[in-house]
Amino acid sequence: MIVSNLAFSQKTDSCISGIVRHKVSKKILPGAIVTIETLDGVPLDKMKTDTIGVFKSKKIQFGTYVIKVAFIGFKDQTDTIILKSNQQDINIGLEESAYGLNTVNITAQKETPFLTFSKGKITLNVQNSSLSAGSTAYDVILRAPGMSEQNERLSFRAKTIAVLINGRPSNLTGTDLKNYLNALTSNQIEKVEIIPNPSAKYDSDGGVVINIILKKNDKNGLSGSLGLTLGSGKFFKGNKGLNLNYGESKMNTYLSYDFMRSKMYYEDYSKSTFNNSSSVIQNEYAIRKRNIHTLRVGIDYNLNSRLKIGGQFRTLINNGNGDRDNISENLQNNLSLSTANVKTISASTLSNPYLNSFLELTIDSLGKKLNINVDVFQQSKMWNDEIKIVDNLSKIGKIRSTQPTKVFTQIYSIDYVQPLVNGKLESGLKLQQTINKNNPVWENNINEEWQIDQIRTYRFLFKENIYSAYLNWNTTLLNKVDMNFGTRIENTILESNLLSQDLKNRRSFFYLFPSLGLEYV
Repeated sequence: MIVSNLAFSQKTDSCISGIVRHKVSKKILPGAIVTIETLDGVPLDKMKTDTIGVFKSKKIQFGTYVIKVAFIGFKDQTDTIILKSNQQDINIGLEESAYGLNTVNITAQKETPFLTFSKGKITLNVQNSSLSAGSTAYDVILRAPGMSEQNERLSFRAKTIAVLINGRPSNLTGTDLKNYLNALTSNQIEKVEIIPNPSAKYDSDGGVVINIILKKNDKNGLSGSLGLTLGSGKFFKGNKGLNLNYGESKMNTYLSYDFMRSKMYYEDYSKSTFNNSSSVIQNEYAIRKRNIHTLRVGIDYNLNSRLKIGGQFRTLINNGNGDRDNISENLQNNLSLSTANVKTISASTLSNPYLNSFLELTIDSLGKKLNINVDVFQQSKMWNDEIKIVDNLSKIGKIRSTQPTKVFTQIYSIDYVQPLVNGKLESGLKLQQTINKNNPVWENNINEEWQIDQIRTYRFLFKENIYSAYLNWNTTLLNKVDMNFGTRIENTILESNLLSQDLKNRRSFFYLFPSLGLEYV
């Protein structure tokens, strides 16, 4: 009877215990559901792993059982186990499911103000800002303190500006830059950085640097957004935008497209008086229409944790036309001496494709970095004007022009960042090559026949090579003063050729731009 009681005790006082982990990373999985069943499928026990991934069943008799483990984001696992001792310990490794859910962390976050000031930089935090909702990039930039517009050109505190897109040159100025920024909706922008006193790292052609940083999605899977902006003045205008991203563990691709249609009305009146007796009055009316398409496609690929390569293609297509009516009147003692009416019909097409490829290498964990970039631009512009002049003497003159322009630019650059105990050192080399071709053709209408105006018609070829290098040191003095000290060297070679007259000219310049910036923080 004693032996029988001991044997019975061993059969009923046993259990199954163990730990559930990630099969690859060995990370514990708390909250996994463990089910123990008989071979016939009869459930005996069901439990969850505790905070350290451990589970332990109730008292179970010796025998053969089926153990099932399930956890969100992982493949279900089923094993067979033979219970031979009082406590059977097992380790279970779960494989991650290809359709698993990512961990979602919800944290309280203080809203970032739209305008922030930091070392040498003014930042407009466009993303998630209600102040910029429904705006364009041009509207956002004009909200910056110190920014102004005159004659369709932006300036910051009366200084010229150079605009970068994601740290790369935009190669657009004047009206072309304004059109591009007006077609770029704010829902594609993460932030805008304004650098009032740029270091030697930046080109010398702009007094102030504006860097527009576009949104980038680092999440896995497909995501996207649609944007629509509507407005009305004298005429209706609208912007439409599409933004798509697809990300994986090592790769991220993106595509964005914007379309802007606008119709603008201009009216200008001026009166100039000379010697209190003679005056000229001018009235001008104009209507301009524009259809602007912008497209951006790119890919980033992480070869490993330190090496990243990628590229992007960006283009702007601007089709526009307009009618302008200018009436001039010459007065002498308030009596009209002559009048002239100039009517202009214009049509233009601009395309500006841009291609960039890059390599980013993080050399070590201390922050040593090497960046290599290749940028290629090509701008093609066609402008057509037809001008009709009528005066009060019934004289009629007609002039028309076709003005094609092509600009091709290549930029090769390499930048290196070296952290120091007391700051960081930046250095770089850059080669920029530009070829500009102009071939305007002017024609006069004589006896209802168009004849080429040989004086105004010409062919012009311009080449520019810029070789530059920079060295810049950034540090903080006495934990209060941020110092930026550097120098930039540029060698510019210009070649111009007026092909229509066989006039050639070649000039070479050497520039040295030392810079020192001190900012109390």
